Amino acid sequence: MLQNLEENAVLLLGRNSVEAKHWGKIEKIFSSKSFNWELFYQLCFAHGLWGFVFNNIKERFILPKDIYIRLSLLCQNTLKRNLLLLEEQKEILTLFNQEGLPVIPLKGTDFNTRTYGKNFELKTTTDIDLLLPQKDVHKAIDLLQRKLNYYTKASTRKIKQKSILFWEKDISFYKKKDHFDCAPSILELHWALVFNPRLDYRALEAIWKEKILEKWENIPVLRMSPQNELIFLLVHGSKHRWECLRYVVDVHEFILKCSFNDKQWDEIVRKAFYFRWERFCFLGLSVVQKLYESPVPEEVLKKLGENWVKKEDIFSSTLPFPYIRHFSLFELFSSPMHKLLFSLKSLRFPSEDLVQKFPLPSFLSFLYIPLSAFFSSWAWLRRNFFSLFPYKLKLQLKSIEKHLSNSL
Repeated sequence: MLQNLEENAVLLLGRNSVEAKHWGKIEKIFSSKSFNWELFYQLCFAHGLWGFVFNNIKERFILPKDIYIRLSLLCQNTLKRNLLLLEEQKEILTLFNQEGLPVIPLKGTDFNTRTYGKNFELKTTTDIDLLLPQKDVHKAIDLLQRKLNYYTKASTRKIKQKSILFWEKDISFYKKKDHFDCAPSILELHWALVFNPRLDYRALEAIWKEKILEKWENIPVLRMSPQNELIFLLVHGSKHRWECLRYVVDVHEFILKCSFNDKQWDEIVRKAFYFRWERFCFLGLSVVQKLYESPVPEEVLKKLGENWVKKEDIFSSTLPFPYIRHFSLFELFSSPMHKLLFSLKSLRFPSEDLVQKFPLPSFLSFLYIPLSAFFSSWAWLRRNFFSLFPYKLKLQLKSIEKHLSNSL
């Protein structure tokens, strides 16, 4: 159990269903006079787990009126958003199927309906993610813009699109229903899984070779094999440093649903090494086993963690909940070539936040390369060493950072 009561409550309640053995702990937590309901609500929101939490406690416990109303409204909005994305995804998949475009849904409503069943409406979903072969991307873009009224902020210049297809993994699309729609449906059209075609090529090759034809909402759809899908979920979550518990819950619930046998776990380990993502998988499986007691064989973790960190070192962190030690992506990539390719990718395409913070004219866009390098290095130093700095030095560094941002 964690020391913080509110964190413990979110961890125990933020899942599809609560095990009977945990209700005694939950009742003890809520009966504590020091329990902070506002902090509890903020944690539910930050980790995207308000749907599961509210569903599990609304009929068992008396909540403060304002907390009850806020959680209830969040759940209503989540349901509306999920139904909107569900209809949008059905429309897109129907069109792509009619045009003969192979497509694999990633995460989102397809994953939620399969993994959570009737409770899929409780899971927060922000967008639609679809994977296509790279050769079909241009045709898919044309169909989305011409027949479904989607638009993209990406450049339409062919030379720019070629660069994006080489270095990036997806393009974002938007579509507003009307002028009063403040939450446009968002689609991410992928040609790579997590990073880009060069870093993902072995996984992409296996996924398309081992694809499974099934039905979703009476629409023919391709899916990954369960083993490949688990690896994808682990790498995706590790890329985001498991900053949100909803990533952890997805992996936990998927493992429970699939009930992998020893042979399948051996295949997962073999593929993790072949894809060169063994560290990403080790980190993710260690997290779900630690936080949710997921049934992950110790032998699997032992093999994946060979020649790297010890499992207990993953949780030796002073970072905010869920207390996972920060790992840079350079650390998670085991291949020196992958480290280099990811460095080049990061410098070639600055983050959207950086572009918004420092809008440069096109003829000065080359300056984003040193800016990306500086801020990436600065962020890594702060995450890994900031807790060691004396208090006054921290204030000085913050002042320098603020002055630098203003001057740029």
